Order: sequence, then C-alpha cells, then structure tokens
Amino acid sequence: MPPPIPDPELHFETIAQRARDGIITITVDSTIRYANPAIKDIFGYPPEELLGRSITELMSSEQAQRYRDSFDRYLRTNEATLDWDDIRFSGQHQDGEKIPLSISLSEFEHDGTQYFSGIVRDVTDHQRREAQLAGLNSFAQELTEAESRDGVCERTVSAAQSTLEQPIASILLYDEEGGRLEPCSWTPAVDALSIADDGSLFATDRSIPWDVFVRQESRVFTDLLAETTADADETNLRSAILHPIGTHGVFVVGATESGTFVDSDIDIASILVANAYSAIERVDRERALRDRKNQLEEKTETLERVRRINDIIRDLTKALRQATERDEITSDICSQLVSLEPYRFAWFGSLDPASDKLVSEAAAGVEDGYLEAIVELVDGQPVDQDRGSVGPVDGERLDDKTANGESADVEPVNAASEDDESITAESANGETETDDSTQSPIERAIRTRTPRVQNTIYKDPPFEPWRQEAIQRGYRSNLAIPVVYRDTFYGVLDLYATTENAFNQLEIAVLRELGETIGYALNADERKQAFTSEQSVELAFDVRGRADPILDLVEQTDGQIELENLIERRDGATTMFFAAHEQDPGEVKAWAKDSELVHNVRLLTDRSEECLFECVLDDSTVWAQLLHRGAVVREVATTDESARIVIGIPRSADPRAFDTLLSDRLDEAELVARREYEEPVMTPEEFEAEFRDRLTERQNEVLETAYYAGFFEWPRETQSNELADILDIAQPTTSRHIRSSEQKFLSMLYEDSRE
Repeated sequence: MPPPIPDPELHFETIAQRARDGIITITVDSTIRYANPAIKDIFGYPPEELLGRSITELMSSEQAQRYRDSFDRYLRTNEATLDWDDIRFSGQHQDGEKIPLSISLSEFEHDGTQYFSGIVRDVTDHQRREAQLAGLNSFAQELTEAESRDGVCERTVSAAQSTLEQPIASILLYDEEGGRLEPCSWTPAVDALSIADDGSLFATDRSIPWDVFVRQESRVFTDLLAETTADADETNLRSAILHPIGTHGVFVVGATESGTFVDSDIDIASILVANAYSAIERVDRERALRDRKNQLEEKTETLERVRRINDIIRDLTKALRQATERDEITSDICSQLVSLEPYRFAWFGSLDPASDKLVSEAAAGVEDGYLEAIVELVDGQPVDQDRGSVGPVDGERLDDKTANGESADVEPVNAASEDDESITAESANGETETDDSTQSPIERAIRTRTPRVQNTIYKDPPFEPWRQEAIQRGYRSNLAIPVVYRDTFYGVLDLYATTENAFNQLEIAVLRELGETIGYALNADERKQAFTSEQSVELAFDVRGRADPILDLVEQTDGQIELENLIERRDGATTMFFAAHEQDPGEVKAWAKDSELVHNVRLLTDRSEECLFECVLDDSTVWAQLLHRGAVVREVATTDESARIVIGIPRSADPRAFDTLLSDRLDEAELVARREYEEPVMTPEEFEAEFRDRLTERQNEVLETAYYAGFFEWPRETQSNELADILDIAQPTTSRHIRSSEQKFLSMLYEDSRE
C-alpha cells in the first residue's frame, strides 16, 4: 500500500496551479475566495484581482440575476434547481465578450464556514462541435428532399458555409460531354473571386481540382501557393480542403488567407462529401427510374394509341373495300380518326385541277371555321399534280424515292431545339432542303410529299397566321400526311391533336401507312370508275419521239408494233401483250435483253406476218403509270414516223394530269383529240343476250351440250370424242365450235366491243 500524501493542501495547490480548467471557490455571499491561474485564460482577469469580488462580475447582467435567484433559493430551501455537475451559463470576458461556460459545483464546510467550489470550463469548442453535429444532422435530413444534382450541390455548399465557418465553398461536377469540371454551386463570396464569372476558382480546367478528381485523393492546403506550383494569377484561394465526390466531381472549401484546419474541420468536410455523394447517387438512380417510368408510360400510351389506330386502320380497310365513292372513303377516314383521343379535328383536302387551290373534301371533329381560314392561307400556291410541288414549277422532278410514293424519314424535332419543327426532305439533286418555317405542315406536305409534323403549335410568338387559327381552336399538335399512290398525288390528310408532342416516330409511321392505304383505295376507286363508268373521255395522242422502250423497238427493228392488252398482275407488276409486224422474233428478244425497263419477253405465237409477245414492264414506264392511274389504253399503233396512243379515262378524272404524264415520259407527245361518250354498263341479262346473239345456233347447241355433259369439269366427265358421238358430228368439228364459242365469250370480257 503506497504511503499517504504528506501534505494534502500542498498536493491540491500543485494540481490547481497546473490545471487547464479554471478552479474557483466562493462563499455563500458569492464572494470569490480562491481562483487558480487558468481563470485568467478564461476570463482575462489575473486570479489575485478576483479575490474578494463577487462571482456575478464574471457574468452578464441577465445571467447574474438568474444565478442570484437560483443560489438564494438553494440557501433558503437546500434544494438545487440546477444540475450542479454541469451548469451552463454565459460568462463575460474582461473585454466584454461573452463566453459559453460549464461549471461543476460542490459544497463543503471549513472552520464552520460554508464554501462552494467549482471547476469552470470554456465550452466554446464543445458548443461549436455540437452545432456542427446538429448542422450535419439537419443537412442529412435536407438532402433527402433534394430532387436534382443542383439541389444536392446547393444544400452541400450551404451546409459547408455554416458548419465549417469558411467563406468559400464550391462544388464542381464532371461534364461527361465536355470532359471537364464545371462549377455547379458556390457561396456568395466566390462571386467576387471567380476567375471567369462562372463560379470558377481556378483559371484553368486542368488545375488542382482536376488533379484531385483524376487521382481521387483528398488534399488539404494551409498555404496553397507555397505548397503547389499555382500562382496568384491562377487562383485567389490560399487555404483549402479539396475532396473528390467519387466520379461526380470535387468539393472545395477554403479562404483567401493562409491558415490551418483543425482535425474536426477535415472530418466534417469528409462527412459533407460522403453525404453529397450518396445523395447524388440516389438522385441519379431516382432520375433514371423516373426516366424509365416516363418512357414506359409514354411508350405504353403510344402503343395503346397505335393499337387503336391499327384497329381503326383495319376497320377502315374493310370500309374502303366496301366504299363505292371517293366521298365515302374520305369521310369515313376523318370520322374514325377524331373518335380517338387526343385527336380533335381531321380533314382531307385535295387540289382543284381547275384552279390549283386546296379544297376540302371531308372533315370531322371540332372545326369552328378553321377550314375556311386555313384554305385561304394555302390558296394561290399552284401545285403540279405530277410533281407535287407548291409554287412555280421549276421543271425538276422529285427523286425516285419520293416519286414512287415513299417518303424520307420523318422525325419529330425536340420542341426546345429550333424555332420551328421543320423536317427536311431530299430534293431532286440529293441535297437537303429546309422547309420555310412560316409554312404550315400541310403546305410543306404538299410541296415535299412527305409527312410533316408540328408538335408544339403553341410556341415562340409572334405566331404565323396558321398557328393563330389553330391555337384559337385548341389545337396543339399537327400532322399533315400526303396521300400518294405510286406517282399520283390525291391530297392531304390533316390531323390535329389537343396535346403537345402528340405525334412520335411510331405514330407517324402508322399514320403514314394509313395515308398509303387511302391512296391505294382512291386509286382503286379511280380504276373502278375507269372500267365501270357509263361516261368516259377518250384522249388521243400523237407521239413523234421514241423515248419509251416499246416505241424504241420500232426504230431498233425497223418494223411496227400494236398493243393487244395491258394487265396488272396480283404482285403489282404490269404485263403487256403486243404484236410485232414484219420483225424477226430474234431481234425483238435481243432488243428486250438490252432494255432495263422490259423483262421476261416471251414469244406466244409466230405467224407469217406478225408475232405475239408477252413481257413485264418496269413500274416507271408510261404504260404502267397509265394503268395505275386508272386509264384504259385502248390503242397503240406505230409507224416508221410516229405512234398513235388512245386512252380512256373516267369523266371525273383530270385530262391535264394524263397530258402531263405523257408529255413528261414521251418525247414530242401531243394531245390531238378529246371525245366524250356514253358507255353504258351491261347488266348480267344484257351480257347473256349479247353473248347468245354472237353465237350461231350450232355453236350454242354444242356449248350447252358440253356444259351439261361435264366436258368443262376437272377431271372431265365426258371426253371430246364422246361429246362428238352425242352430237353426231365429227370430233374436229366439235372442238372447233367449242373454241370459237370460248373466243367470242372472252372477247366480250377483254376486248373493246365498241364500233
């Protein structure tokens, strides 16, 4: 057991003299009887100056009153109202500055006198750490509310300024596209120090922050200019803490004077950065999830609308097959489309061949006088039906991709990217032409024959007249779809929606397909009219040139040809039957082999004066185009010097379009005759009567007997020799009568019966 301390009072005095905390002893009347040297470090007074003075002189007036009340109450009741182990109060330094203090009191009695002794501590640093921890806790809570990177950076910079008590704090984020660190958020003090007026604290983007970022190592500088190669022109910072925020950026905090950072400052900076990193990661994940969710919602919404459009297209396809007139086709289209949200108005317009003005054929939905206004805006823009151009015809044809009904890719432009969402199309020379931003989508669709979209009508005033009219009626998006089949322009389907960005790539593709379907239906209607109309127009042309491959055959072989028939096959190819007079079949085949527009030439019959050929024509030939446009080629006859072409078209068709077609495709083609005539359509009864009238009595007997005897069944129930025995005539005679009857029947179907 160690020996006892020989002099306890000396031992206490030694400890008190060396203690870092203040030690003070007072009497019941608050008079100071003892103070150790550490008191001076706390209050600024030497210990000897405090002896005999009241302890309340070391307190603010407010705090002194509170002390007196509590102390007096204790002396009267012997009940302490404060925690004597840690009494917090605000002391007052000799220079008047307030000091946060903590005192631990104990009571003792000596020589019959009651004393109170306490250990006094300056808790400034302790309170600062508590405030910092509270700030960090609040900062962590605030970060949970941040919804963007900018929000995270702003909260982090604000927290750094309050917790670290440094005037300068900044966050630089890495820009992947630019490959550099860009200031995101900074304290107000940075504005006065910024090198480039954008929050930059360093003159170059490959400076100290960049080095911290690429090395992913924190740096602490007490004198930045002395510890690095940086000079005063590069940065105004002198002391700084730099932390990498993972791969997102760099955190910078510091001051314009040199100085040291305590360990707690470095630790707090690390905590701030760790929280900022986690928050940015969360924000990025949430943004990615939101983007995916929005994309899925948009895709789902689009797919649902496209599904409904496809349903409409299927219904319309059925209706188009049953439609008997053009008006019925266009009306059904518009009515069906406006039944689908968010479409508000749809109309179909075509160009009047007499005036070249846009006229409305059908409309449905909320129109409210819009058609009258918009048609007037397009009036006076002549359109060549064959070229599809608005304005003066420049003589140039559209390229093959546009001419055959296909269109350039259509992509809705981001509404924020340009003043107008114009879409470019390839011109005839292969260069890109830009649409006039003052033109409406329908004008541009007519000019380019490609779908044109305006997804943000309500944007960037002042508005063009067509936008004003659309906005007043609640239209927010517009898609104009040219209706073209092969090389024929039929009109424009104009569709308006109540929401912005209503038409995306997928929806445009589906609606463009609808436009092609409408074009096919209108073409089919024209062709039906050409074959069944009781009123038609016959156009006769005199052709002097030999630009067409069939007409060129005459010059190459020095003979004559005569068209027998034109047939469109189920695959869309055009087959021609023609007779060549005074020409060697071998020469015709050699000519066809060298031609790029004539394929699969086949000799059908070889007679002494003429040969009958069958061939397949390229879709670009004038014969295929005539057939596709509903014309009936009635006659093609050639001589050494010219050719005569006669076609029949419905009375409703525009003769000028066919005149233009032949003039463009054939050299020196001149319309020399135009004749209108009635061409009544036979009823089944009239057809039967006409056919029987063409048969002889013997042919009718043979044909009727062969039918009922099963001669035309497969396999045959009666052979030709058995049929001859039934009729009691020779077998060759029976076969001749049957063939003659078949020829008369087929001629009524496929040949011109007019006199």
